[in-house]
Amino acid sequence: MNTIKLITVLTLLFISTVLLSQTLQSNNQQISVDQPSGKLVAVSNVNTNTETNSKYTASSVSALKSSPATISEKAYGKAESAASSRYIGELYGGGIVFWISPDGQHGLVASLKDLDEGKGYPWSNVAGSKIGKTAANMTNGKENTKAIVSQAGHTKSAAKLCTDYRGGGFSDWYLPSNRELTLLASQDVVIDYVLDNDGNPSTLGFVQEYSMPTFGRYWSSTEYVTAHDAWGCGFSAGSSYGGGKDNTYRVRAIRAF
Repeated sequence: MNTIKLITVLTLLFISTVLLSQTLQSNNQQISVDQPSGKLVAVSNVNTNTETNSKYTASSVSALKSSPATISEKAYGKAESAASSRYIGELYGGGIVFWISPDGQHGLVASLKDLDEGKGYPWSNVAGSKIGKTAANMTNGKENTKAIVSQAGHTKSAAKLCTDYRGGGFSDWYLPSNRELTLLASQDVVIDYVLDNDGNPSTLGFVQEYSMPTFGRYWSSTEYVTAHDAWGCGFSAGSSYGGGKDNTYRVRAIRAF
């Protein structure tokens, strides 16, 4: 007897679900399972991408009061934010994009040319005094840059070339930290290709040189462990190392968006 009752209940449930599904389809709705509760919800105004056959943007959900199953009412809004359209190598924000955050909403751009006019530039005129912790950040070049230009006795530096730069009308350029410079160097193939082929003689890729005055080295804003040195990166060899602050290396500014 119990078996007969169970079969009857399951049959009625199946028929109700089929009828409900047909009704929803005629009203541009679909049934979905609300995770993690496992309750059924009716999603209305479901748009379908015909190319990928994937559903997106459900504007509302109505309660299925007539369903024999347990139903809950749930509101669905638009997607939190559209994926970023930025990409590596894009000319954007006064420079060229070389890094994008995992969520696609932020990133870093580099200036469209070196700022040292091809001659190289010292890390700072204060070459024999250690700034300390405020200029030793391996990932935050903006903070390092502030510390460099604020040092007592400072008059010129690679960092100041960056803060004085106004590329794209922006005033928030800075000298990249050691890790930011490494990220920049890792995209040199893309950046060189874009800037050397954009038809604009004022935009330049990275200098690949093996002789004086710079030996293809670029300054970072990260101070080294010793008072007289700072971190640099050899783009020709792709390696980071400490160099004397009075050495003349290339300077490329960056900014965040």
